[in-house]
Amino acid sequence: MWVVCVNNGVCEGASSDSVNLTIGKQYRRSGVKTKDQSSEYRIINDIGEIIFYSSNRFVSVTEYREKMLGELLEF
Repeated sequence: MWVVCVNNGVCEGASSDSVNLTIGKQYRRSGVKTKDQSSEYRIINDIGEIIFYSSNRFVSVTEYREKMLGELLEF
Protein backbone atom coordinates (compact mmCIF):
# COMPACT_ATOMS: atom_id res chain seq x y z
CA MET A 1 0.00 0.00 0.00
CA TRP A 2 1.21 3.47 -0.86
CA VAL A 3 0.99 6.34 1.63
CA VAL A 4 1.91 10.04 1.42
CA CYS A 5 3.95 11.88 4.04
CA VAL A 6 2.10 14.82 5.61
CA ASN A 7 4.22 15.32 8.75
CA ASN A 8 8.00 15.27 8.81
CA GLY A 9 8.33 17.41 11.93
CA VAL A 10 8.19 16.69 15.62
CA CYS A 11 5.91 13.75 16.30
CA GLU A 12 4.71 12.29 19.58
CA GLY A 13 6.61 9.11 20.37
CA ALA A 14 9.30 9.74 17.75
CA SER A 15 12.77 8.60 18.74
CA SER A 16 14.56 11.20 16.61
CA ASP A 17 14.01 14.73 15.26
CA SER A 18 15.54 13.72 11.91
CA VAL A 19 13.07 11.58 9.98
CA ASN A 20 14.37 11.85 6.40
CA LEU A 21 10.89 12.05 4.88
CA THR A 22 9.55 14.53 2.33
CA ILE A 23 6.12 16.16 2.63
CA GLY A 24 3.93 15.14 -0.31
CA LYS A 25 6.14 12.22 -1.36
CA GLN A 26 4.65 8.75 -1.75
CA TYR A 27 6.21 5.90 0.22
CA ARG A 28 5.50 2.20 0.03
CA ARG A 29 4.21 0.92 3.35
CA SER A 30 5.55 -2.57 3.77
CA GLY A 31 4.52 -3.48 7.29
CA VAL A 32 2.56 -2.38 10.32
CA LYS A 33 3.63 -2.67 13.92
CA THR A 34 1.12 -1.87 16.65
CA LYS A 35 2.07 -0.58 20.05
CA ASP A 36 -0.54 0.46 22.58
CA GLN A 37 -3.24 2.29 20.60
CA SER A 38 -1.09 3.61 17.76
CA SER A 39 0.44 1.86 14.79
CA GLU A 40 3.67 2.32 12.90
CA TYR A 41 4.44 1.83 9.22
CA ARG A 42 7.62 0.22 7.93
CA ILE A 43 8.97 2.70 5.35
CA ILE A 44 12.15 3.06 3.32
CA ASN A 45 13.01 6.72 3.91
CA ASP A 46 14.77 9.20 1.61
CA ILE A 47 18.26 7.98 2.52
CA GLY A 48 17.39 4.29 2.05
CA GLU A 49 16.99 3.27 5.69
CA ILE A 50 14.13 0.98 6.67
CA ILE A 51 12.42 2.58 9.67
CA PHE A 52 9.12 2.19 11.51
CA TYR A 53 7.36 5.58 11.49
CA SER A 54 4.21 6.60 13.35
CA SER A 55 1.14 6.24 11.15
CA ASN A 56 0.11 9.82 11.95
CA ARG A 57 2.89 11.02 9.63
CA PHE A 58 1.03 9.59 6.61
CA VAL A 59 -2.31 9.55 4.82
CA SER A 60 -3.55 7.39 1.99
CA VAL A 61 -2.91 8.54 -1.57
CA THR A 62 -6.67 9.08 -2.02
CA GLU A 63 -6.90 11.28 1.09
CA TYR A 64 -3.91 13.33 -0.05
CA ARG A 65 -5.36 13.85 -3.55
CA GLU A 66 -8.69 14.98 -2.10
CA LYS A 67 -6.90 17.43 0.20
CA MET A 68 -4.85 18.88 -2.68
CA LEU A 69 -7.91 19.17 -4.94
CA GLY A 70 -9.79 20.93 -2.15
CA GLU A 71 -6.96 23.45 -1.77
CA LEU A 72 -6.88 24.07 -5.53
CA LEU A 73 -10.62 24.64 -5.68
CA GLU A 74 -10.41 27.29 -2.94
CA PHE A 75 -8.61 29.67 -5.33
